[in-house]
Amino acid sequence: MGTMQTSIVFLCGTLFLYLFFIFIKFLHKVWWTPIQIQQAMRLQGIKHPFYRFLYGSTKEILNMRKESNGKPMELSHYIFPKIQPHCTLGSTSVSSLVSEAEFVKDIMNNKDKSYPKNEPDGFIKKLWLLRSADDIESKKLKQGICKSIIRTIVKREKAMNVKVDSFGNDFLGLLVKVNYDADEGKRITVDDVVDECKTFYTAGHETTISLLTWTVLLLGIHTDWQEKARQEMNMIINESLRLYPPVVLLPRIVKHEAKLGKFSVPANTTLVIPTLSIHHDTQIRGEDAQQFKPKRYSEGVAKATNNNLAVFLPFGLGPRSCVGLKFGLNEAKIALIMMLQRYAFTLSPAYIHSPIVMLTSRPQHGVQNPLADKWDENKDGYVA
Repeated sequence: MGTMQTSIVFLCGTLFLYLFFIFIKFLHKVWWTPIQIQQAMRLQGIKHPFYRFLYGSTKEILNMRKESNGKPMELSHYIFPKIQPHCTLGSTSVSSLVSEAEFVKDIMNNKDKSYPKNEPDGFIKKLWLLRSADDIESKKLKQGICKSIIRTIVKREKAMNVKVDSFGNDFLGLLVKVNYDADEGKRITVDDVVDECKTFYTAGHETTISLLTWTVLLLGIHTDWQEKARQEMNMIINESLRLYPPVVLLPRIVKHEAKLGKFSVPANTTLVIPTLSIHHDTQIRGEDAQQFKPKRYSEGVAKATNNNLAVFLPFGLGPRSCVGLKFGLNEAKIALIMMLQRYAFTLSPAYIHSPIVMLTSRPQHGVQNPLADKWDENKDGYVA
């Protein structure tokens, strides 16, 4: 009997210590760390709305987005206030908007590995008692996908033992080759390879659909550009990506204290690069920044940005930029060329301009473009 009581006391004590440890870790993450970050930033002249325990500004953000999504806007390409009315507020963590080109370049290039992409909270994932059935199933699927990709990678790596540099010239082969790059600055890890494979097959689809949708909208408004599109497709695509980038924010977490220009950024700070805001900045683009003017890219992206690629970020920048960039662009170009060869279209009067973000930017009520067979003057008739 005494042994059983001792065991019960021991188990209860262990459980209490475990729960106490979790509670302290929870407080450290949602209270102590944000307060410390906010204090460090204020001392450097960077002010945020005062951090409120646990929820931060989440309630205000949700209300602002709900109000914004509940009403359409006039037909204007300046969609930043509509899509991101909350960007002046904080969130459940302390974050900072970063729009200066040099800072953006340093963060996205991430040469010293100080600014990795955001990951889910680690200690919460370990609390199986707090997981729902959907969470458990989601984890199993994620592990299954990772194992499947890793098995495929291992098969490619085994090929190297047979023939040097025989990873293949397809997407996976190129990624595995970079994994073995002699230059450590260019080399990526196996985890990076897995992440890029998942990105290619998921986010790649959404971004291409977003690009096509907004480009069709722009060509429906500016019908004169439909005739020019065959020769100037790159210009039209780039201008569409500038005005309506699929990804409107690029968040990065500060892994350890880092120096960003004259600022010292504390660890665990979330840095948010507002792609949409940068693309619409009149100080960078000029007074016509809100207008559809593909001609600004007539001499390429480098010329249009004054050789500062950090101000054109539809697919990110640096080693972790979108791996499906060329594939997605070519896919969009082919779809648009096939459409423009056969049809002419205008924007329907019934179209309601209400851009929103659901993973990627998209029109809330779709884009309605009545299609008409295109008249071919060379053949003196309609295209067959």
